[in-house]
Amino acid sequence: MTETVGTIDFINRYPWQWWATLNLSSATRNRATELLKQFARKIGKAERVQVGCLGVVVDNDHGPHLHLFMFGYSGKTGRTLAHVRPQIWEKEWCDLVRQTASAAKIIPLSIADIPDRIRYCFAGRNLPHELIYYGKILQKREMV
Repeated sequence: MTETVGTIDFINRYPWQWWATLNLSSATRNRATELLKQFARKIGKAERVQVGCLGVVVDNDHGPHLHLFMFGYSGKTGRTLAHVRPQIWEKEWCDLVRQTASAAKIIPLSIADIPDRIRYCFAGRNLPHELIYYGKILQKREMV
């Protein structure tokens, strides 16, 4: 429980803007990490924001997938992922993993949504899980 409490405290430090469920063809942590890096870098470059992601690699009866909290921020322009249409990036994920259009679902998050998503992310059916993260922005600043 202490690990989960620490994770929840960490999650609550950032202004998450998107919730993503992204299907994988395999659930190894290394493969998931590499795909996440590629995906986040593409978003960052195209949208001109620094991207931070935190979530879990899950392999359950729905198959291998990621559940992610995501945010993006540009100190120069003030642009965030809240300014971006997630449907563009759902398609990009599907192309990256060479899967069908249903391989990705990204939804905008409000502050009120975050507690429910934390519970869902770390709920029993998603256990055991492996934490996965990307983004130096997570290490550089406390956003909230």
